[in-house]
Amino acid sequence: MSIKAYLLINNEVYNNDEKRVTFGLSHMKKAVAQSWATDYYEQALAQNPPTFGTWDNFEKEFKKSFMPVDTAGTAIAKLRTLTQKGMVEEYITEFRTHAHQSTIKDQHALIEFYQIYTSAGKAQSRTIQRQTSVYYLYKCGKS
Repeated sequence: MSIKAYLLINNEVYNNDEKRVTFGLSHMKKAVAQSWATDYYEQALAQNPPTFGTWDNFEKEFKKSFMPVDTAGTAIAKLRTLTQKGMVEEYITEFRTHAHQSTIKDQHALIEFYQIYTSAGKAQSRTIQRQTSVYYLYKCGKS
C-alpha cells in the first residue's frame, strides 16, 4: 500500500507504467520477493522490445504470487487463533486488520469474536460495545 501512495504523490516522476513497475520491483530486495522480482525483470528484458507491462498487470501478478487465495477465510482463521503477545494496542490493531480482511460486516459478530477469542477482549469489550451502541443509535437516528 505504501508504494501505491508514494507513486500517487510522485506522479510527475512516475508518470507511466514502466517507471511504476520498475520502482515497485526495485523495492523487492529480500528472500522470496527478491527472487520473484528477478524473474519478473528477466522476463521483461527477454521481450523484444523489453517491456515491464502495465501497473495493473504487475499488481495482479504480485497479488497472485503473494496473497492468499481465500483472504477472508485466512483472516477468519487468524482471528480464531490470534493471541495477545505484546501490548494491547498492538493486539487490537492486528485484530482490526484481520476483522477488516475477514469481510465480516456484523459489528455484533465481531464483538463476539473479540470477547470469545481474546484475553484483551474482556478488558476492551465494554468500550467496543459502547462505541457500537453509539454508532447504531446515531445511524438509527439519521434514518
